[in-house]
Amino acid sequence: MSLQKYYKSIPEPTAPKAEFVRMVAEKLEVSEATVRGWVNGRFKPSHPSFYRGLSEITGIPEDQLFTE
Repeated sequence: MSLQKYYKSIPEPTAPKAEFVRMVAEKLEVSEATVRGWVNGRFKPSHPSFYRGLSEITGIPEDQLFTE
């Protein structure tokens, strides 16, 4: 499962998705806009530590986060 699929699997009401974006941004110390770019597939993280952090948060292996 990729990060994009993980994000899309969060229930439809916007609050859980918005909370996910806020939580990831806070934990990885990036902007919410950056996290939205990642989950929408517009761009990928610029540093390996972000891959590790995303993997820890979502349970998705690092090499599968951006497979699409």
